Amino acid sequence: SAIFIRNIKVHLRRFGLVQLLADTIFMAMLVYATGCSLSIFTSVFILPIIAGGLIMDRLGGLIPASSATILYGIVLTPEYLHILPGYYARSRYMFIDDYFISMNVFTVYGLTFFLIAILSGVLARRLRRTEDALSLTELKLDRLFLLYKQIFDDIITGIITVDDDNFVTSFNPAAENITGYTKDEVIGRLLTDFYTFDADEDGERQVTDLKRKNGEVIRVGYSFSSLNLSPRQNLDDPECTNCKVITLQDISRIEEMENEMRKAEKMATIGEL
Repeated sequence: SAIFIRNIKVHLRRFGLVQLLADTIFMAMLVYATGCSLSIFTSVFILPIIAGGLIMDRLGGLIPASSATILYGIVLTPEYLHILPGYYARSRYMFIDDYFISMNVFTVYGLTFFLIAILSGVLARRLRRTEDALSLTELKLDRLFLLYKQIFDDIITGIITVDDDNFVTSFNPAAENITGYTKDEVIGRLLTDFYTFDADEDGERQVTDLKRKNGEVIRVGYSFSSLNLSPRQNLDDPECTNCKVITLQDISRIEEMENEMRKAEKMATIGEL
């Protein structure tokens, strides 16, 4: 059947139903040849029913269940009429003469087939809903990651993250422009190899002189924020209890503008006097 699907364009749903019905026919022949109601292979009827329910929802399970029930009834009919292969007489097979025993066996297996078909259909729908929900969640996470990456790359504020041991874990383009260092030069190295920030006031904005890679000294405003990350399950990542996010902003131009404003205010005051 796999070769048939690969070489010929077919309606997959229709082909699947035909395949399931063919499976039930072959299984009925197997059950008839191995003892009818006493066959140890009767339970194999369950396989195409489960497969149909998982692949094609409830209808895909009910059709093989109906086929299996009808075929099993056909198998039990010649057994009740003693129309069996000759080798049965040379085996330990015991003929069933009681009509009610045959009907009881047929009813029990028939109900079992339909019950399994319904359960497999319900399970298939729940699995499909779960897959759809997971796909939607994954899509949302991908969009959120792209949004985060775009903000992280395009924001004019420099962002540096460090782990518990003060090793740099991320370095955005704005931080590269402010410090003059590239992320390849900084990530994976100690932050103290480049700069030392006063982290006593967590979250407080502070100002310091920062020496860029080319030797130029600029005024920057910076702040620290704690970043508590729980360890990821099924991975060996340790819990990050003292990770930090450092934000940098070049305020040299801002301070120049403030000085100019103060001078203008002084000149205005002198002129007013």
